Amino acid sequence: MDNQRKQYRTIVNQLALYSNGSYTVQDMYNMTFPQLEEIQDVMKQKIEAEKQAYETARGTNRKTF
Repeated sequence: MDNQRKQYRTIVNQLALYSNGSYTVQDMYNMTFPQLEEIQDVMKQKIEAEKQAYETARGTNRKTF
């Protein structure tokens, strides 16, 4: 039970930190664990898409003057 609570608190704190204020800690404590996991998965997908876009842009030939 303690590991589940620790995992829950960890997810809440990570989402509060990386959501840029989209969710408050109080809001997240009122959410169910599956809801938090879903938000976490969406944020991971967003980060991965941004990373791929950065790598694609970085690989293009751009002329600077």
